[in-house]
Amino acid sequence: MKQQLFRVSAKNRKTGENISLQVWAENVDAATHSLTDALFGAKGAYVWTGSAPEHENNEVIKREIDEGSRGRADKYREADVLEKAIQTYGKQAQVDMMIEEMAELTKALMNERRGRENNIAEELADVKIMLLQMVLIFDNAVEVEKIAEEKVERLDQRLHDKKGAAE
Repeated sequence: MKQQLFRVSAKNRKTGENISLQVWAENVDAATHSLTDALFGAKGAYVWTGSAPEHENNEVIKREIDEGSRGRADKYREADVLEKAIQTYGKQAQVDMMIEEMAELTKALMNERRGRENNIAEELADVKIMLLQMVLIFDNAVEVEKIAEEKVERLDQRLHDKKGAAE
């Protein structure tokens, strides 16, 4: 996959301070989305002012990357689809759908426990999609990630403490 080096520019909403950041991306839209979603959302401190390819010796700076894993472009498309679902169906309907999908996963897990046919993978995928939408709806991705990291660290500590006590 070929990528170009882009410069994404922004201006602070309050102070008017201008900043420019560089990002590798497949196209100008991917470059813009990679930074604007994190920095320039409705609650962000900056407002986007433009994106353009970077040049060196009058040539666009490019690179080749391995396409073995899922690319950023796919992730941007996924985010666009999730946002469109929220806009189309509404926040409340998607919250209700989250509850429904969690119930369906619970049922699939109980079926597995009872030795019955189940569709755990499908229900996990549905819950994952809805979780991604919940983060968008509640605009708390950074907070969720921070709390998840803290909880994994706490779990790791408990496992370490338990192992030490068993020895």
